Amino acid sequence: MRTDFASCFSDHAVKVSDSSCTRPSVIPAAAVVNFSVQTAVTSVYRSILSSKRNHLIKVTWSKTELGPTLSMAVDDSINPQLLKKTKGTRSLVLGSSIISVHWDYSMAKFNNLGPDPISDFYIIVIVDTEVALMLGDMSRDYIKTFQNSIQIAQFLLVSRLEKIIGHNIYSTKAQFSEEGKEHDIVISCNGDLEMTVSIDNKRVVHVRRLQWNFRGNHTIFVDGLPIDLMWDLKNFNRSKGYAVFMFRKRRSLESRLWFEEEIQNSEKGVFDFSLLIQAFKSLTK
Repeated sequence: MRTDFASCFSDHAVKVSDSSCTRPSVIPAAAVVNFSVQTAVTSVYRSILSSKRNHLIKVTWSKTELGPTLSMAVDDSINPQLLKKTKGTRSLVLGSSIISVHWDYSMAKFNNLGPDPISDFYIIVIVDTEVALMLGDMSRDYIKTFQNSIQIAQFLLVSRLEKIIGHNIYSTKAQFSEEGKEHDIVISCNGDLEMTVSIDNKRVVHVRRLQWNFRGNHTIFVDGLPIDLMWDLKNFNRSKGYAVFMFRKRRSLESRLWFEEEIQNSEKGVFDFSLLIQAFKSLTK
């Protein structure tokens, strides 16, 4: 069964056009108005300095009544720092290193669905004398203002956590590999009846009878890579219910989901991308 499923998708990945593998997703016109709204997005980046030291940098954007807020943390030893101003610089000490954060989103542009900006902003994290992370379309121009040339480390996005408020349709975007493109993801839940997951307007998962299948996993293929999708809808139909969805890239079909790779990858310093979505029906206080 699993072999048949893999063979159906592996040649086409997410850009499948073969009707035997996927069908175009269908979203009722009346449901489109209920598309979800992100209230918080946390992205974790792995930075590899020239000294081969690694840092995990966490960037969180939140949507509040007063507008968007930004908080950051470097490694687990530092609590998240709320950057109250929309523009500024902050320094802190991590072991023997001095970390400075430079940011400006005072004129940033945002869309209506998410708390993170889409343009006109920068975030720069400098560890000692090396740029560990740079985000935003204005980041390179800001780096040019430094008097001396500064080295830029390698960094990549390893995980993204999205907290979403909505009813039955949740939409987001994700890039599962550095070489791959950004993909549109839509998750639709219809009470206890069914759940569908579509990527780039192609339905890749369809689960019926959610009262029995409220938890589960499925393997899909995106950009030729196996992606494990896991879901938990046990509490979804309560008045203040929520659902959890996780997309996790896996390097091999031979392993049992991604659990068998987790320990080996962490020992090698390898991090595969994961997307975690926490979908709430309403704000809870």
